[in-house]
Amino acid sequence: MYRRLSIFLLFLAAIAVYGYEWVQTDWSGGSGASYWGDSTRYYRGSLNGWRYPGSLTLNAPSDVWDVMGDPDGATHIWALLSVSENIYAGADNYPTAGTGRVLCSTDKGHNWTVGGSLGSANYVHSLLEHDGVIYAGTNGEVYKSEDACTTWTQTGSLSGATSVNALTVRNDTLFAGTGPNGDVFKSVDYTSWSNTGELMGATIIWDLLASFDGAIYAAGTKGGDPSCIFRSTDGGATWADLDFSYDRCCYSLVQASDSTIYAGTGIDSGDVYKTTDGET
Repeated sequence: MYRRLSIFLLFLAAIAVYGYEWVQTDWSGGSGASYWGDSTRYYRGSLNGWRYPGSLTLNAPSDVWDVMGDPDGATHIWALLSVSENIYAGADNYPTAGTGRVLCSTDKGHNWTVGGSLGSANYVHSLLEHDGVIYAGTNGEVYKSEDACTTWTQTGSLSGATSVNALTVRNDTLFAGTGPNGDVFKSVDYTSWSNTGELMGATIIWDLLASFDGAIYAAGTKGGDPSCIFRSTDGGATWADLDFSYDRCCYSLVQASDSTIYAGTGIDSGDVYKTTDGET
């Protein structure tokens, strides 16, 4: 008995030496209460499923997505843009025509307000901010706002375009990727647009990337089969086909801090490809 008592006292001494302390795990009343879900049975969203008593879950960003305030009842959110403390969302209410609009949240997505009219826009597929001005790509038109989306002004015509799917900027020149002719337009005065060089065989440009080395990449499709990526090193005057023909569409491009470029494809397989030399 004395031996057991001695072991217990040694255990208590170890706790005191190493500074062990009890940490509250119950959500009620604790300083981190707002970060915990109720341990009773509840539904925590389609990505997290049903929870049961005892399954206390910390809402960690690594495994939980929170649904933010309902963005004006929109059926599609096509584009997102963060500018300072504001978040902008390009939205529509498909299939209702003329419902393309930009929504703005000033409280990290909890509440949304509707920006000014975008005329007859059916959707907003792309958003870009440059020098304090926000640009929105719609069904064949680009609008700009100098007052945080309160009012919009339509820029010049993009001849033949019916969708503006991507916007980017390089050396103070705006570029717009469009369909259905696979054209990339540019604007140096932020009002009028001119077509750049031909992207041979392209029918839709889904994304644009202004890379660290000064080149511009355009991702899209050639009639739905195959996909394609073009590169221009002269500001869009000419485009080189990089012979990217994986899957039927290339929808997205992004460049990592180590200069690796990633391309997201779709329709058949939905794969991600990468290049470290910007070509192959």
